Amino acid sequence: MMRKEIQVIKKDDQKIIYLITDQNEKIIEKILPLEARSLYVALRDIKTYIPRIKKIYESQGRLIVDEEYIEAPTLATYQQSRPLTRSQIISVMQQLLEILDVLHHHDPMIIHRDIKPENIYYDGEKIILGDFDIARFYTNKHTVDTTALGSIGYAAPEQFGFSQTTEQTDLYACGVLLNVLATGYMPSVSLVKGMLRPIVKRAIEIDPQDRHQSAQAMQRSLAYCTLIPVGFRHGKKSHKIIASITYILFALLLIMVALSVKKDTFWSVLFMLSLELWFFVFGFNYANVYDFCLFHKNHYRMIRILGILLTTIITYFFFLFLFGLGLVIFS
Repeated sequence: MMRKEIQVIKKDDQKIIYLITDQNEKIIEKILPLEARSLYVALRDIKTYIPRIKKIYESQGRLIVDEEYIEAPTLATYQQSRPLTRSQIISVMQQLLEILDVLHHHDPMIIHRDIKPENIYYDGEKIILGDFDIARFYTNKHTVDTTALGSIGYAAPEQFGFSQTTEQTDLYACGVLLNVLATGYMPSVSLVKGMLRPIVKRAIEIDPQDRHQSAQAMQRSLAYCTLIPVGFRHGKKSHKIIASITYILFALLLIMVALSVKKDTFWSVLFMLSLELWFFVFGFNYANVYDFCLFHKNHYRMIRILGILLTTIITYFFFLFLFGLGLVIFS
């Protein structure tokens, strides 16, 4: 069966991008300059978080690239119908930084240069980073990029001819994206508050040397945010004081209750402390535990809440079973 053009997705002086069908399969066909060949050959070897490169060939002095068609909506489209939760935002950014780490460790380094919601596909769980049309290999032979390219708002200062783009250029865009996902606004309009604020501020520093020096470094900063207990996530001194007092009083209360039980004092204290830990984890979504609850992917909020309650009850009785088993074994 012959190829059939469905629509022209993008067209300019350098490229034409079509959505076509080939043997009833949807494919993205890109007609590019020949000099893009080495980049797409490199991308063909990367097997995760980017559209799969199916075929690369030349025709009439142009490069033809057949690329996997992604059915999922873009992150920009997804957000319009349903705002992302905090845990989803962290997950999206962690996945994005993971693929950037792969690109930046490629030899030679691949700089994407156009990270934004419109170029990221998201199905509610997994992301795909697309549109490598202005990506480039890093070379230490240049002091500036030959062409100023990028999307306004997400493009780092060096993309406008001040210096050469590096891995920190992509991390700048990641900082802007993180702020947009968390607030709905560019950092210049409204900077995110709380634990994410210093991460965004560092990522969007004017001088690339003042930003995170690698995707892994930014990943570690985000991972740290998920482990911060409630009351300490927004960085406000008053919240920290109130949270500290609450946690201490709650712990003392449980210990007092446990000590009031004359029999098996040790086991009573251990039980109460374990119960406190269980309550803390599920009550405050510590380490984004809700992402592992039943129905956590459901589109309806009440169903997700029901899943949290069911998971809480199931784990509670499982905890009681383990505790009882411990009593039998060690008593």
